[in-house]
Amino acid sequence: MEVEAAQAGCLEDYLKQTGWGVYHNFILSVTCACLMVHALTFISIIYAVALSSCDALFIPSKNALRIFSGYLIGSASGGLVANSLSDRYGRRRCLTYSLICMFFSSFTAAFGYNTFVVIGATFILGVGLETSAVQIRLLLVEVLCKEKRGFWMAFCNVSWTFGYSLITFLVILVETPAIFNSTEEGTKLASWRLMFAVSGGASLIMACVCALLEESPRFYLKIGRNYLAYILLKQVYAINKSSFADTFQVREEELSNLIQPYGLNYSEPLSYWSIVKRNCWRVWKSVQLMFSKRFCRISWALMLLKAPVLIVGFFQINLVFARLLMLDDASTERFEGLDFIYPIFQTSEAKRGLNSTSGMCANTNNNQVFYSNFLVLTWSSLPGEILCMLFVDKLGRKFVSFAGFLLASSSCLLMGFMENQWVRMTAACFGMSSLAAALATITLVNMEVFPTAIRGTSNGITSFPGYVLGVFFLNLIAIQPRLFIIVMGISYFCLSIFTCFLPEFKEQPMTE
Repeated sequence: MEVEAAQAGCLEDYLKQTGWGVYHNFILSVTCACLMVHALTFISIIYAVALSSCDALFIPSKNALRIFSGYLIGSASGGLVANSLSDRYGRRRCLTYSLICMFFSSFTAAFGYNTFVVIGATFILGVGLETSAVQIRLLLVEVLCKEKRGFWMAFCNVSWTFGYSLITFLVILVETPAIFNSTEEGTKLASWRLMFAVSGGASLIMACVCALLEESPRFYLKIGRNYLAYILLKQVYAINKSSFADTFQVREEELSNLIQPYGLNYSEPLSYWSIVKRNCWRVWKSVQLMFSKRFCRISWALMLLKAPVLIVGFFQINLVFARLLMLDDASTERFEGLDFIYPIFQTSEAKRGLNSTSGMCANTNNNQVFYSNFLVLTWSSLPGEILCMLFVDKLGRKFVSFAGFLLASSSCLLMGFMENQWVRMTAACFGMSSLAAALATITLVNMEVFPTAIRGTSNGITSFPGYVLGVFFLNLIAIQPRLFIIVMGISYFCLSIFTCFLPEFKEQPMTE
């Protein structure tokens, strides 16, 4: 399905007249900072559980699955409910509330007195993380011109990955004595609680900063407040051009009928119960629109594309590659749920509790090799996203996503069948890089293909199956490492075929 050429009077024409200047640089900087805080908070969940193994009062490894299951359920709920509310109440409001939600849940986890409190906090943290990641991207993508939309959205993914890689590097470097070849075990009392506290403080700061952002002009047009969209465009024009707003060569009447509400608007104030019923009705109508003849094929394609990469996400595949490089052909190890979320190299004996030196702070040769491999693979994802940033507006979304998944498939199959360690390491680096490029492109396409009226809801709907299936995956998986990586290679090959069903939005206006 190809998108038709831009018609006269599309909103992108008026956005282009505001120019590129101070306001766009500001919103781009805030987006990148917000995504780096998102990476910090996400990492705090992962490494807080692992670092607790260094303390006397630690989180039992068996409870790690419950904590991550709570996080995934929260992400599914946040994507479905909170992102849908942004289609009714605005992107900026939901973004600010989600960051405040991250602040409170992070501090609750930091001062939690038992595992159940931590599980509840990570559930709420999942809601905030998923909502903030979508809303900050929506605020940016809805004000970008079509010529550079792919470049700047991919740049935001580079910012997230850079933050993720840098913070991972610092945590492992500081907390793992094996990297320094230290002779001390180096217990880090309450380090995991400090990680939650630091990420919570950063979230609160970003909530204050994001309150300075303006609402999306597309949202104002969608709810019928054309005058607010017009005033906003004039304001952006004046800031960017350092000129008087009255010289803006656009009239308010020209903005009429650019954004279709699809009959999803309703008047307020209403009683609380009426608001709940109205929002349920709106979500149901949004789902019907997503699976109507116009969007049905796109919706199914995105759900199928996103499900595997959410079940085994960016961090999980990074962890799996690092573990696989530690195992030889004669190994009888099996990958279980804990191996996909616990950044500690554990043998079968350690998993059964027979080895007491398996913690993150243990100074062992296995830890040194494992964390060295993990850091190399973490940083190797950046080149793929940089290439995506440079070529997504030139070669198109379909080509970049197709090439990314195809290269990731080839890398996984090489790791599954080759025995040479250097070949496997090279394949793992290429796999991380190409997969990162494909994920960045799919994230962009998901925001371009649906109209403003259901853009937040559509992100939640297409992500929901992946997060829910991820809970079952973590709790039920038990598979040989080589077999798993071969299955992932075949899955990525199938995903490369599914990308052919996506529309091409290279230098095209967003769907309205």
